[in-house]
Formats: sequence, C-alpha cells, structure tokens
Amino acid sequence: MLSGRFSLSGLQYKKRKADSMIVRFLVVFLLLAGVGFCQTFVGTLDGYFGYNLNKPQSQRNLYRNFDFKHNQFSLNYAEISVEQKPGDTMPVGYRADVGFGDAATWVHATEPAGADVFRYLQQAYVSASHKKVQVDFGKFVTWNGAEVIETKDNWNYSRSILFAWAIPYYHFGVRTTWTATDKVALAGFVVNGWNNVEDNNTGKTVGAQAVLKPVSKLTFTQNYTVGKEQSSRNADAVRHLVDTIALVDVTPKVSLMANYDYGMDRFNGNRVRWQGIAVYGRASPTSKLRIAPRFEWYDDPQGFTLGRAQTLKEGTLTTDIVMNENMFLRGEYRYDWSDRAVFERDNRRLLSHQSTLTVGVVFTYTKTR
Repeated sequence: MLSGRFSLSGLQYKKRKADSMIVRFLVVFLLLAGVGFCQTFVGTLDGYFGYNLNKPQSQRNLYRNFDFKHNQFSLNYAEISVEQKPGDTMPVGYRADVGFGDAATWVHATEPAGADVFRYLQQAYVSASHKKVQVDFGKFVTWNGAEVIETKDNWNYSRSILFAWAIPYYHFGVRTTWTATDKVALAGFVVNGWNNVEDNNTGKTVGAQAVLKPVSKLTFTQNYTVGKEQSSRNADAVRHLVDTIALVDVTPKVSLMANYDYGMDRFNGNRVRWQGIAVYGRASPTSKLRIAPRFEWYDDPQGFTLGRAQTLKEGTLTTDIVMNENMFLRGEYRYDWSDRAVFERDNRRLLSHQSTLTVGVVFTYTKTR
C-alpha cells in the first residue's frame, strides 16, 4: 500500500531520536543563517474551522489529508521559507522551508526514517547553476500534481483527491532543470522514492518533466515517474506514475485547469492501478473576490491507495475574500460521494456521501532583498 507502519528495534529507536535532534538543530541553524543572508523570506500562517454535516463520531473527514478535522479550529500549517537563488554573482544557492501543523504531520506520516524526524523540514536543498541549467540536491517537494502543500498557492482550501492519494508529497535526491527558452523547460530527477528521505529499499526512482508554453495563455506540463517503492516481499514491484496538467488563462480574470493522473504498481503479485481527473475553474470578478469550483473523479479498483476498492468523486466551491495584500479569508463547500457506503455518520451508520463546510484564514508575509 501507499502507507504503512514500521516496527522499531531499540537501536533503530536511538538512531531516529539522534536523527531527530540533528534535524531540529539543522532547522534552527537554517532559520538563523537563512534569515540573515537570504534573498527571499516568506512566512505563512494557515488555520481553519471545518464542519462535517454527517457529524462523524470519529471527528474526522474521510479521504481528506489536511482539512480532516470536524467541528474544531485547527492549525493547518505555519511555515517560514528562506531562499537564495544561484546566479551570476552567487553561483551556489539554497532553500529551506520549515513548518509545523497538521499538514506537516500528514505529509511525513509514512517516512521510513520516522514521522518525527523530518516533519518540520518540508524542503532543504542546495543549488548550483550555470547559464540555463540548475542542479538541486536535498529534500524537495514533488514535481507531480496541480496543487501544492501551501494553501496560499492553491485555488481551493481542501486538497484534491489526486493530490492526497494519487501522487507523492516529497523526495530526497537530485533535480536538474534546463530552461531552454521562455516556452520550453525540461527537468530530470533521481531520488530515493516516494515520501522518503531514508530509502526503504535498494532501488532508486527517476522522473522526467516537460513544461511547454506555446503561447502566453497556455501552460502544459507532462510528468513521468518510475521506480521501486515498496519493501519486503513487494520490493521488486515497479511503480509508474503519469501526471498531466494543462492551465489556460482565458482572460486576465478567468483561468481553467485540468489534472490527470494514472498510476500502476504490483501488490502481492497482482497488478494494481489507480487513475483520476480533476477539473478547475477560477474567476476574479474584483480584486477582493475570487471564486473557484473544482470537480473530480477518482477510480481505485483494487483499493491500493484508498484502502478500499471504489470510485470516488467530489465537487467543491471555494470563495476568497481578500482582506489586504497579506491576508485572505477562504470559505468552501465540498461534497464527496462514492459508489460504496464508506462515510461515517453520527450513529455510525455508513453513507455513500459526506458534505463539509470550511472557513480558513491565510496570512502571508514576503520580504525580498
């Protein structure tokens, strides 16, 4: 499966505790050094109140990743990001994103090195560039998907099913990017695997990306990722992921986007597959108001990613009210439904659907030298 638990020996526990202390020291060092010398500093605070109309007794919204809590105020993510891009005057750069909250915990839940070791360090890499080529080494977020971890950079508050279940969150390894022209950029990746700084097998995962912008209003991104991701008796299984994204700026105030994912692996000797498509729209009638609908279809016939074989769909309507350049409120209604009765209700009777209401507040501060 895409998720799992890891048993620890006494020696492993001591090693992970030491690793955790080292990472925490590294976090403090990066912040102090980065804030003092960085080119760009970004601080983000993101919290929400969510309510599930099913009133589940577990107080959890099923198949959500970050907005999974019902009937309570929650800290989704608080993050500080420091970056120094390599250039002519400084050929070597760096980036470090440090954060905590529910998102950080969820993203690192299956890290083989231990969930507590790296969860505060979303990204940490060094960069070197020469002309049109840049090489990054370290931990960085995935190149797959139409959405990202930070709410401020997405159109909706909740993350899509594709983002939550079809693709990885982060990698550790090498990334090489070649910006051929303002219309073409290519990238190659060699990493340990999906969501692991410490590898869980002896194989490596490779990826390729092509970003094409034939005209100013159209951006097309094609990603492919392949490698061995499982351990123990499934260690020889090879996982494939095809990720396609198209973005169209119809007008300066209206944009459309689509994301398709197809994944394939083996589990207990049997072929497993998952696929889905998400379609987005975003309109900005005024500088203070943004409206973004999303519709999604996701099929997991063997239950490899969701834990149960089913076809899952969702429809989301999101509205942003921009308070000022640093802060906006985001309200959202989302309806999830499945071809199976999987969603919990207050009386523990299972339903085939759930509806949620969410109000989030996002604060961002950016300083550039």
